[in-house]
Amino acid sequence: MSLLSANSIMSVPAARVEIKSLDAQAIEFELSFRVRDFEAAAAARHEVYDLIYRHTRAAGLALAQPKEAVAPTAVSSQPASP
Repeated sequence: MSLLSANSIMSVPAARVEIKSLDAQAIEFELSFRVRDFEAAAAARHEVYDLIYRHTRAAGLALAQPKEAVAPTAVSSQPASP
């Protein structure tokens, strides 16, 4: 829906969405779209980011933490209790 709402990207050729990964924490998508000229690319990217954020919030969804932000779990030296 975010790509359909974006004003700064071209409608022809149509934008594409591809699922790159899927797990219990997140779904990773790759979005592809075209802009009229190179100078408009950054503004279009920011518009799409903003729309994705607004649409996920409106749907009551939370964005996953970046993979780099996930800290490894500490290994306890204590035996697990039954």
